[in-house]
Amino acid sequence: MDTLRKLEDVVGGVWHGVSFYDRMPECPEGTYKAKGVRFCEAVVVARVHKVLMDPRDLTCPGAMFAFGCGETGLEEMTQKLLEKGYSKDYLERIMEETPRFEEPPAAIGLDMENTPDIVMAALLPDQAMRLTQIYERTQDRPLSPVLSSVMSICANIAVRALKTEKLALSFGCEDARAFGGIPRERLVAGMPYAMARSLV
Repeated sequence: MDTLRKLEDVVGGVWHGVSFYDRMPECPEGTYKAKGVRFCEAVVVARVHKVLMDPRDLTCPGAMFAFGCGETGLEEMTQKLLEKGYSKDYLERIMEETPRFEEPPAAIGLDMENTPDIVMAALLPDQAMRLTQIYERTQDRPLSPVLSSVMSICANIAVRALKTEKLALSFGCEDARAFGGIPRERLVAGMPYAMARSLV
């Protein structure tokens, strides 16, 4: 049983592998080449198909920022957050603190045939507790996630788990729930593949 299936057996949820490529890989048969979608939308497609995407083709300004595609759409995203009541000072600080790539990967794959860089799943509270218990038993330390209300799945799960090499949690922003099909009773967890193997 591979690591993703072990996670599903031990923790629960449906786990997906996320891979970041230095160059565009060959597209295996049955792979969906995603264009003009959000990263969280592509995760929905991964329930049925392998997914391969160029991050520059994503439509969400938060995901493009997180995956290193420059600041395209950042002004629009900032304006929307200002309208929601976030202060300008806080937004400037959070943009600095939010994990992001300096340069975009050539491609991002979901559930491809290679060993992924990170794994992620939408979990029920009891499943999240099982994961926390396994984490604390194997790591000998409490789980202390950074929770953020912006760029929840792209930056604060995918990029954070990869760059910090830690288990990341997110409650999922409104867009991630609307476009990524995350039910209201679930939160999202992500971690490096090497950590996932050590947990199970």
